[in-house]
Amino acid sequence: MVSIKTILLIEDNSDDAILTMRALEKVAFEFKLDLAKNGPEALEILHNYVSDGTALPNLILLDLNLPEVNGIEVLKKIKSANTRGNPNLLNRFR
Repeated sequence: MVSIKTILLIEDNSDDAILTMRALEKVAFEFKLDLAKNGPEALEILHNYVSDGTALPNLILLDLNLPEVNGIEVLKKIKSANTRGNPNLLNRFR
């Protein structure tokens, strides 16, 4: 089993973010969690990973119904970026 070390949660609804974080706390491995509340914030966090030479998150949990830049656009930008490694992406519709 591969150990997930970094998770990026992209979620604008604070209740959904709390529920997701509580569920993640029950997993049997340690991880670092970054939280973005909208598309531009998520893209900035990902840009910082690349700029700092840090590996991308091992897992990105992406809400597709985001304000400003929706999840589909965020997903397109992630997939089109020239980055090291391909994070696992989970997304959902409400």
